[in-house]
Amino acid sequence: MKWLFTAAVASVVAVGLSACETRPLDEARAMAPTGSEFDRALAENYIALSDVEYRSGDRRDGGAYAMRAQMVRQGQTVLPETVDQRAFITEEEAPDLIAGRSRLMAAFDQGGRNTAPRDAANAQALFDCWQEQTAEGLRPADIAACRDGFFLALEKVEASLMPAAYLVFFDFDRSELTAEGRDIVRAAAASAQDRPFVRIVATGHTDTAGSAQYNLGLSQRRADSVRSYLMTLGIPADRIQTRALGQTQPLVPTGDGVREPQNRRVEIDIQR
Repeated sequence: MKWLFTAAVASVVAVGLSACETRPLDEARAMAPTGSEFDRALAENYIALSDVEYRSGDRRDGGAYAMRAQMVRQGQTVLPETVDQRAFITEEEAPDLIAGRSRLMAAFDQGGRNTAPRDAANAQALFDCWQEQTAEGLRPADIAACRDGFFLALEKVEASLMPAAYLVFFDFDRSELTAEGRDIVRAAAASAQDRPFVRIVATGHTDTAGSAQYNLGLSQRRADSVRSYLMTLGIPADRIQTRALGQTQPLVPTGDGVREPQNRRVEIDIQR
């Protein structure tokens, strides 16, 4: 668990503890991992936190983290602590913690526990660590380690929620992929295969040169070209959806009959 406390663990002083004193931690460790990948990672993280606290002589927080680990392994939903659960957090310290927790819960509400389960678990455990260390106010280095680790993990969760959109551009009145276009499609396919995804949507567009009816068909042919190349790269056909919007949604607004290169495109959206 070196990812959890690089700076904090270095400052821990091991103390002798009896089996009775660490019983909640021992019980948590003995419980079988259950639930989703997020649940399993979260329980592991709380066990790591508990171990650090016990070894530093903090039996109260050691026991509290062990109980949280047990609750997770029992199938209960355990949320990050709220600021009012910790005494001694000052009015100056509270806003940053409240804002951090709000960002984390927003990412969870958008599905962050599923899109980046281990990072989401890291973020929750490190938020609780940040809040605990802030309330104690004893070691600024430990506060910083937990806070910085929390934001690093949270940013990874938030990044997993961002739609991955790629733009493939076409020559005038053509639907064949250019060399540059094939590079972009390959990048999109690699991104899709890097993590689980629901579908890929390829949406074709045109500029305003030509009739609206002709451009609708041209945009469909462009989307089909992207779909075909994605299939050669290993993306299953039933996971690729195409749409044709013709000249109705230009990237660069123009008048009618304008040959605008930025509008001759297919947008590839990887939906996770």
